[in-house]
Amino acid sequence: MYMYETVEEANEKAYQYIGLFEVNFQKIVYQLQLLIKLTFNSLGPERIHIIEIFFANRTANDIAELARGIFNQTYKPEKEEKAISAKLFKDIIEFIPKRNDLIHGFWHIGFTHEGQTDFSEIGYENIKRKKDGVLSVYDNKKIEHIKTEAETAYKLASEVFQLNMFFLLGYKSRDVPISLADYIEKEAFI
Repeated sequence: MYMYETVEEANEKAYQYIGLFEVNFQKIVYQLQLLIKLTFNSLGPERIHIIEIFFANRTANDIAELARGIFNQTYKPEKEEKAISAKLFKDIIEFIPKRNDLIHGFWHIGFTHEGQTDFSEIGYENIKRKKDGVLSVYDNKKIEHIKTEAETAYKLASEVFQLNMFFLLGYKSRDVPISLADYIEKEAFI
């Protein structure tokens, strides 16, 4: 476990990793949108802007479900490819609530008490609406865990990009074919 020596150092890292998480999460959504756009573009460039209508006022979950459906319907992946893409879309859909919990809560960054020497965790409160009122969830989050989640978001966005490029660029039908399993593991710079 990494321990920050000062509250200022912990605050700086907390802000950095929360921001990094959100930016990388948005990269997932962007790559899903790009997958949809480029799929439609392959049907004719005049259709690329029509798809923007589907993105307006949609949640990340809506866009992930739309991308999954369009991907499967358009590319009709083979058994191994379908298993890989199904796992990727499942991982993304399971990851989305983490973003909502992270961004829609209140961070107690900089809140310390006298004598505190370990600044590796920060307080976090998330108030959720329930049928019979509200539920306030208070927890401590490890700053390094937020960094790990940000890295996971980047990895998922990279995998969507690689999935998209694999099918758009026709890698399996090239003279030296490469499997989707091998191709998707190559991290893209997105």
